[in-house]
Amino acid sequence: MGFRDIVVEGDSLTVITKLNNQEDDRSVICNILKEIKLKAAKFRNSSFRFVPHSANKVAHELAIWGRE
Repeated sequence: MGFRDIVVEGDSLTVITKLNNQEDDRSVICNILKEIKLKAAKFRNSSFRFVPHSANKVAHELAIWGRE
């Protein structure tokens, strides 16, 4: 699609913190985090941001609406 910049938002503070950390992770999700970081590295700019669960209400409602 030609995107060069990406912002990934999530409501899991633990995951977002681990994605923003430059050190190798040794948790049970380390392989998933590595894969996400490898894919993000293909973009010119990438960032991972925490958003509280309450901020996802509109996105959740849109997903439900789109599924119907």
